[in-house]
Amino acid sequence: MKKIFIENLGCERRSLDAKKLSKYFTLNGYRITNNPKKADKIIFITCAFVDSIADICLDETRRLKEKYDSDLIVGGCLPAIEKEKLSNFFNGETFETKNIDKIDTLFPENKVKFKDINDANILFENIDVTSPFGAFKNIFYKLDFLKNLIVKTQDYILKHFFNEKSLIYSVFSKNIFYICVSVGCNGNCTYCAIKKAIGVYKSKPLEKCISEFKNGLRKGYKFFIIASDDVGSYGIDKGYNLIDLLDNITRIKGDYKIIVHDFNPVWLVRYHKNLEKIFKRNKIIRIEVAIQSASSRILKLMNRYSDIKNLEEKLLDLKKKFPDIALTTDYIIGFPTETQDEMIRTLDFIKNVSFNSGYIMPFSLRSETIAEKIEPRVSQKEIDRRFNFAKKYMQKAGYRIFSPYNYFTIFDNFQK
Repeated sequence: MKKIFIENLGCERRSLDAKKLSKYFTLNGYRITNNPKKADKIIFITCAFVDSIADICLDETRRLKEKYDSDLIVGGCLPAIEKEKLSNFFNGETFETKNIDKIDTLFPENKVKFKDINDANILFENIDVTSPFGAFKNIFYKLDFLKNLIVKTQDYILKHFFNEKSLIYSVFSKNIFYICVSVGCNGNCTYCAIKKAIGVYKSKPLEKCISEFKNGLRKGYKFFIIASDDVGSYGIDKGYNLIDLLDNITRIKGDYKIIVHDFNPVWLVRYHKNLEKIFKRNKIIRIEVAIQSASSRILKLMNRYSDIKNLEEKLLDLKKKFPDIALTTDYIIGFPTETQDEMIRTLDFIKNVSFNSGYIMPFSLRSETIAEKIEPRVSQKEIDRRFNFAKKYMQKAGYRIFSPYNYFTIFDNFQK
């Protein structure tokens, strides 16, 4: 039996892709191994939405190529976004996120085709036993009762210290069922290169999303994440919308809670009134609304929703009417031409709305984006200074700051 080692360094959507790939290979007679030394093929799923993560994935590609004799296949977003950098040292097979079905052409002998397999709902995890930590973890995970104990203990700690609404919980908990409602992106943000990798927007059929949700309920899951690169656009290519999806799902009886990821502000404003009737059912506990900036000028340069006063009114209204619903946001610090005052205005916006948690991400210039031509740019030294300023500013406002991935900073106010 041939063996496949799969490694994922991508986001939750790419982790779901990796999980689907593991099922694909298993159904076609392969064994998923946790030891790359013993693998006939290594599949590496990558990310490249900012420079720091792209560089990590490039370095890991080099390591896998040089350390192991197995054929290496690089998938995910890196081959589309950093094609030139990757080709400088790697000439093996690749596939982009938007063309993940290409995997069938790389394994023509496989009878079960990738497109015929149901989407994954659980994040992928594969322990590399060749690393010291992986070997230690693998010893415990071989014993089911110890594995279950570890998972339950981790879940208890996350609930006790962060609660189920927190960003920390959804990042690290293993008790979550994902429903990826679409692929691709409908936006055209001037700083983003991800669309090159994920392609045009395509919604999953409404009945399929509902079927996946019911399947998760039958399996005993209590927490569900509605995920996509652009959740708010759901259904617009099929004649319905996100409200139709949330309305249908939240009418289903059961003991469960829902988290909505990647809800672009333009859709929150548009669906504001429609969301109220859904929120009253007490099934949605958190929504992620990425503002990216509180400066209308900067938002226009980003090609994002720019009526910041209207957005603030809608967010405060939802906070007032539904105080138990947690709000998460993202903010890009140091976008070209951003001033110190505009940065502080954004931090004040986060405080005034009382976002529960979120990410502060230093601007990362991506090649072949419109933002690449916007001048003057904020120097890296100044971005670093503002980043440190923002951390201290948010800490004084009552938020605790974590930096798990270099510049990826989670701000979380545990008082809420």
